Amino acid sequence: MNTNNYFAKTETPCIGICSTIYGDEICRGCFRTYQDIIDWNIYPDTTKLAILDSLNAQAVAILKERIEIINLELLKAKCNQFKVKIRPTWDPLTWAHALLREGIHQIQDLHKYGIQIKPDYARMRLPKFIELIDDEIFHVAHRPL
Repeated sequence: MNTNNYFAKTETPCIGICSTIYGDEICRGCFRTYQDIIDWNIYPDTTKLAILDSLNAQAVAILKERIEIINLELLKAKCNQFKVKIRPTWDPLTWAHALLREGIHQIQDLHKYGIQIKPDYARMRLPKFIELIDDEIFHVAHRPL
């Protein structure tokens, strides 16, 4: 996989759709708190890594109930193809989430991306499914350090 598609170890998880400018305390793009976003550049790496570990754990807790990775190599290839940046140390479910967010209106057959939606959610249209996941991650994102 192209190394340009990897986040640096403590690089900001910002994906460029910050909702804190509209008054959200938690960003709907990266799921960090407003204060974490403001202070990111002055945080020591240990704090950044703690935040990133928490974001990964919170997302995985929700994603594992809804998505399955059926072909990891295909998922990696599709992330590369769509230039979706991933964190290699994070659970591949987060890569699938990022890919689905990026391709929300293009992806038709998830199997061609190495992903499968679990049966309880399989009948949902992809935009609604992503909205559901994002809302659930948003609601658990406030975490103490």
